[in-house]
Amino acid sequence: MSDCKIILCSPWTEESLIDLYLLYLPLMDHEAIGLYQVLRIMAEVSCSQEELVQASGLSSSRFVQARKNLEQFHLLKTYHDIQSQSWLYHIYAPLNAQAFLIHDTYSRLFLQTVGDQRFDQIKTRLTKDVQVPSTMKEISEPCHVEKLDRWSEEDEKTYHDHRPDLVRASYDFDFDTFLQGMDQIFPMRLRTEKNLTRIAQLATIHGIDAKVMKRYVMRAINPNTHVFDFEKLKAQVYHNKTKVEALKDPYSMAPVAFMQRMQKGVPVASSDRMVIERIMNNYHFSNEVMNVLIEYTLKTSNQKFPRSYVEKVAASWVRLGIDSKEKALAQIQAPTTASSKLSYPSWYSQVQQEEASDELKEEILQMQKELEGDSHV
Repeated sequence: MSDCKIILCSPWTEESLIDLYLLYLPLMDHEAIGLYQVLRIMAEVSCSQEELVQASGLSSSRFVQARKNLEQFHLLKTYHDIQSQSWLYHIYAPLNAQAFLIHDTYSRLFLQTVGDQRFDQIKTRLTKDVQVPSTMKEISEPCHVEKLDRWSEEDEKTYHDHRPDLVRASYDFDFDTFLQGMDQIFPMRLRTEKNLTRIAQLATIHGIDAKVMKRYVMRAINPNTHVFDFEKLKAQVYHNKTKVEALKDPYSMAPVAFMQRMQKGVPVASSDRMVIERIMNNYHFSNEVMNVLIEYTLKTSNQKFPRSYVEKVAASWVRLGIDSKEKALAQIQAPTTASSKLSYPSWYSQVQQEEASDELKEEILQMQKELEGDSHV
């Protein structure tokens, strides 16, 4: 008989059972949920694979299907050692309602399955490194998202009308214009939180509007493999000829456009763009704070923009809590403390220097001779 080990890998809360049945059950079936409960009960209990299948009340084929359903939604990870025929199951607690409803894939599948009315009802409930033996190979079933191939622009609009908004609130980027008509070119599987965030970051930092960014993203997607190449997108962005438009407050400009303005319209070098992007992403500065930093660095570094120096200043600003244009301007305008000169007490200049007597000179000479004699011993 093959050995079987079951481990609980995340804590089970009072809300977990409700989340399991309200959120996950519509996307799976009762057999999968039943198997999950059996696994949870038998965790840490020594048993064989055959005994586990028997305890589930399912046939072998139905057990495998139920297991794969759980794996698709990261409720279970399965590992199998072919040589020893041993099994290892890692059980994970369901995501809470808030985490589930902002998940890029689960939330869309849930909306498509239950409809927007039920989605809103669930939304009102928003509240509140595992080691694997080297001989084990994960064989968990990945989440199948074929249903989302039929996801339309209307579905996306409904989804964003009901889903808690995250990325859109963080960046001044016109997502509606960017996503319009992109159903086939930039499908749902590519519209992950990570991809949308990186696209919005690039647009914000480099001063690229939604229409131009849409064109760049289309060029960054391989028409044969449909793979989104972010590095190719960055290359296009870096070669973009930023338009410098006069604004009432120059500090509100995109940082790359602001630097281009500082250098009389000359395009910003790729190396400088990379430094700006690195600082913005690592220190989460607003455009205004970043632009003050650019101005300060160019002024104090003889119009150079060295990464190490910029990072040191940025890190110090973070420690000082500089998170607005006003604070940043106050910091660079504050008088610098000059290095203090060495001062002497008033009596020092009044001390009269007298020449040593002949007796003292003779005594010092004798001491030097004795010291020289000791050194040759």
